[in-house]
Formats: sequence, structure tokens, C-alpha cells
Amino acid sequence: MADKPDDLEAVRIICGALEPFDEGDRERIIRWASEKLGIKNIIPTATQNAGQISNAGTTPTPTGQAGSKDIKSFLQEKNPTSANQLVAAVAYYFKFEASAAERKDSITKEDLVDACRKAQRERPTYPSQILVNASAFGLVDKVGTGAYEINAVGENLVAVSMPTAGHGNSGTKKASSKGKKKSKK
Repeated sequence: MADKPDDLEAVRIICGALEPFDEGDRERIIRWASEKLGIKNIIPTATQNAGQISNAGTTPTPTGQAGSKDIKSFLQEKNPTSANQLVAAVAYYFKFEASAAERKDSITKEDLVDACRKAQRERPTYPSQILVNASAFGLVDKVGTGAYEINAVGENLVAVSMPTAGHGNSGTKKASSKGKKKSKK
């Protein structure tokens, strides 16, 4: 008879691995791992219940600042430099950063155009195609006719790789390394 895996040992390993991270990072890591394992809706339910029980004002967002920014300031902060990055940033905003009244899991071409309008950015000529391209690039998943939801890859791009005011970012590092390459020539 084969030994049954010890589920409490698995919990200890997971808790030990997540201990150095803050709450928002822990939620994101668990969400990504659950997506990788094919487990749906594990974190939103737990977080929503925790917020209802404690009334501590916790939010189910990676940054913990839901509703604190409008789309214009969010896009200025993240500074997407391509159409794919723009789609990821808009989808991320609506899923995690928008006010409770605006929050939604998926975006459509209308949401993309409206976000550009509100952020005073050039509106895409073919917003439907931009969404299709971002999906093909692996940043969002198609979840219905014309509707796209940010996935773990897109979340990682926006939360970790795109600029964050005052926290440094890979964009700054790339700019400085490009400068170094030019000075070597």
C-alpha cells in the first residue's frame, strides 16, 4: 500500500515558502499557483470572507489599494509602451484597482476605448484586434464573445514588470542598461 501524502506537511511547506512575503504578494502567488494547478476562485472567496468577518478594510487586490486611482493616473503610472501592455494594464485596472462600482473581471473593446479616452491617450483604430493580439501574446484570456480577462502572465507584467511610482521598475533598469551600452561604443 502506497503512503498517502501528508496534506498538513504540504500546508507547512507552503506557509514556510510564503512567510517572507507581504499579504498582497502572498495572494498573488497563491492565485498564480492555483491557476497553474487548474483551481478556480480560491483567493477571491477567501479574501472576501476575511474582509466581511474582520471589517479591517482588506481588499482582494495585489497592491491593496483598490479604488485609490482612476484609470488615467493608473495608466500614467504604469506607462504601457505597446498595445499589448495597454490591454494588460486596462484589464488589470478593472480587475484589481478600479472602485467597487467599476470593478469587473473582463474587459471588452468598449472598455479599452473608454479607458484611452479617460486617460487622454490615443484611441486604438481596431480595439477588437488589439484584444485578440494581447490574447495571442498570452497576457489575457478570451472568456466570452469579445470579452477578455487578465491571466497570471498579464498580472505579472503589470504588477511586477511595468513601472510603479517610487518603487523602481524594470523599465528604468532597461533604460540605464541601454545608456551603458551606448557609452561603451
